[in-house]
Amino acid sequence: MAQNEYNLGKVLEQCRQSAAKGCELAVQQAGFFLDTLASARDKVQSAIEEFRNSPVWEPDAADTLARQLGGINSLLSTMSDVSGTELPGLRKNLSGFSITLFGRTMAGKSTLMEILTHGDGKSIGKGTQRTTRDVRRYEWNGLEITDVPGVCAFGGQRDEALAFEAAKSADLILFLITDDAPQAAEAECFSRVLSLGKPVICIMNVKVAVSEQDDLELALWDIEDRFDRSRLDAIREEFLAYAGKTGQEWDNIPFVYVHLQSAFLAERTADRKSALALFDASNMKELKRQVIKEISEKGGFFRIRTFTDAAAVPALRSEEELLRLYDAECRLEKSLSDRKKELGEWKDKFLRDGCSRIDSAIADIRGRLSSEAAAFADEHLSDGKADEAWKEVCRSCGVTEICSGVIGSLVAEADDCFSASVREQSGRPECVFELPDDESLRMPGITDFRRIWNWLVTVIGGGLSIIASYAWLADFPHAGAIGWLAFIYTVFGVACTFFIRSREEREYRARTVLGERLEKNIESLCDRQGRQMIAALNELASGRTGKLIGEMERLGGVLSGLGEDLRSLAWKIDGRLLDLNRQMVGEALRQIGAGGQESGISGVARIPGDRVILLMKEEKSLPGESLEKLCSLMSEHVECVCCTSGDGGKQIICKIVGQSINPAKVYVDEKAGTARVPLEGSGPAIVNRARLAEQLTRLVITR
Repeated sequence: MAQNEYNLGKVLEQCRQSAAKGCELAVQQAGFFLDTLASARDKVQSAIEEFRNSPVWEPDAADTLARQLGGINSLLSTMSDVSGTELPGLRKNLSGFSITLFGRTMAGKSTLMEILTHGDGKSIGKGTQRTTRDVRRYEWNGLEITDVPGVCAFGGQRDEALAFEAAKSADLILFLITDDAPQAAEAECFSRVLSLGKPVICIMNVKVAVSEQDDLELALWDIEDRFDRSRLDAIREEFLAYAGKTGQEWDNIPFVYVHLQSAFLAERTADRKSALALFDASNMKELKRQVIKEISEKGGFFRIRTFTDAAAVPALRSEEELLRLYDAECRLEKSLSDRKKELGEWKDKFLRDGCSRIDSAIADIRGRLSSEAAAFADEHLSDGKADEAWKEVCRSCGVTEICSGVIGSLVAEADDCFSASVREQSGRPECVFELPDDESLRMPGITDFRRIWNWLVTVIGGGLSIIASYAWLADFPHAGAIGWLAFIYTVFGVACTFFIRSREEREYRARTVLGERLEKNIESLCDRQGRQMIAALNELASGRTGKLIGEMERLGGVLSGLGEDLRSLAWKIDGRLLDLNRQMVGEALRQIGAGGQESGISGVARIPGDRVILLMKEEKSLPGESLEKLCSLMSEHVECVCCTSGDGGKQIICKIVGQSINPAKVYVDEKAGTARVPLEGSGPAIVNRARLAEQLTRLVITR
């Protein structure tokens, strides 16, 4: 069969015009998306620097921000590739139409290539070997066909990466599976291809071993037996069942059943009748018809979407990643706030416990010193250096050691608390507990004035009496007067004795005075040491904790500001995506002859390769026929959601997500720009609907 059996010249010219339009749309948006991601990167980098330079050590926040920066850099790199490599590469080939053969190893991609290019079969693999290890391109009917390495092979990560990279530039994907049992890994790759926004024709290659030496009739009978429609449909349904795990719906994907081996043999069979029989049995004609039909009817729109989705797919991923980061910043801020609250509670408890321990220490000091005071007063009641002796007593009682021990334990406890929150321990109180001098404890010596007086009275009175006696014997005229003087002096001296305190009384008095002074000294010492310890405690609790709480508040502000910035950037991307989606839908409506119906659409949300939600204006809708044609052209499920002028975010969310959620449990905080939707236990399809609602309402939907 001739290689150029179809005339696609007119179709390809239309595709070229559409490609130019799609290229213009994509280039306009790609630069904006790139700048937005660069801004997000700078803001995250700035937040990282704030945390690096902060004395507060928050490893979870620092690690999270570092991971976020890596994620944004990855998105930025992808968008940079789109802007700098993919779009310019696509623009160089505006007139072409690219089809990529995709599938697992040994699915028949190389065989299909040999059939289309009338090859000699050398590229077809044998057994389990991987034949295609690089991207190969060839032409069929003016179409560029790309054969990529097989996916899902053990150790084939490089091949898989090459295959998906090549698929990004495809206008149409031919995804090959076999009539063996479908594999989960194969379905996962199929889902990833759809997520690129690519239209797909799924080809099921029926595996029947035939060769040139086989009897033709028996070979055709075997092929017909394996082509049992009910069997193949059952395998198709088994493959489509994997869609539920991805949140996508694959029921609109066209399937073609073929036997590529017989088509290849038809190319090599000299007998025309046998060749035609083998070719008819292969159903290759239906595959070619389906491919040409898709290109003829939808090729122009596919070309537009190849360009726009080159930017839209990574942009949507970027938008959702920025919103996820916004949610992460909120959780980090909440965690930091909880830490700050815990620190405040710790501070209050630390102060209470610290005061209690200080009170206990002061009571211990008071008890020790009081027990020494009485004996000290006895020993030092007339000691002029009693103050120095009392210092020694205080030292022997361990006053400074007790105070230092209490503060040391409080410092250790505070350090233990702060060790997980600060990079370096600082601000420890400088506490030097000294024993003050107290000159009031210096006691004067005690003199026994009564004893001295009594001695003087005895000596003087006795001396006068002796003189009076000698004067009387000597018949001295004044002897009597001297005698009376001696008597009066003695009586006066004895009387005065009662007014002079004895040594015992003086010692008692000195002991009492010293005891009182010691009591005052003990109280003064305890008060001084207590105040010093309380000051150290307050410095530990209020000083260090206050600074730490203040710094946490500042970092919380950094996270809050970063989150708001990232959300704002996400909504900027969302605005451009909504505009791009609207233009794509408008172009699709014009291509199906329903261009005038675009005016009834107020918003378009889209998950490439899966679903489109048209938010319709009040009392507006799309006719069923237009909606059906739109679904077919876009190769995606398209739904209309009608809203009224009074509908807010909650009503739109409930209408899009559907009856699977209880509206009473949907909570919208318009001020915060968030919506809490009960998605726990919901499948991927419901989660995807929530993603679409998020695009249209600009409310961050959390679970």
